[in-house]
Amino acid sequence: PAGKFGAGIGMGITLVVNAAVADDVYATLTTFPLEPYVFYRADFFAHQIVVPFIRFGNETVFTAQSSKTGAEHPGVLTYVGLVYSIGLELCLGFFEPATAQVMDANIGINNTYLVAEYFGSIQMGLAKQPNLDRTEYRFGLRFEF
Repeated sequence: PAGKFGAGIGMGITLVVNAAVADDVYATLTTFPLEPYVFYRADFFAHQIVVPFIRFGNETVFTAQSSKTGAEHPGVLTYVGLVYSIGLELCLGFFEPATAQVMDANIGINNTYLVAEYFGSIQMGLAKQPNLDRTEYRFGLRFEF
């Protein structure tokens, strides 16, 4: 067994309301990220308890900033970055195989995982974009169909 290679896309929305920019200056930031990526999962057998993974891709984040106190940036700015992550998935079907079989038979969810990953984004050099370079820890739930 060689694990699994594949592709995916992540997306979301973030709203940060009244973040302090300076003394008595506040801004509200809205972001909409799109993250197409390729991945490798070291998944070798059914209901493997822990599945390590890596992924690489692109991140395009559309941002809008509004403010009633002087920190407004009109229009939509776009950030483009190279993303990478490494993480672990915990297969919940291992702990509750009867429920996993019911979910697979009734709604087509083959496996469910708790996910923890270390994620990074590196700006790809466009001059007039916001700088959203960062590293972060992400936690979530993944469904495999």
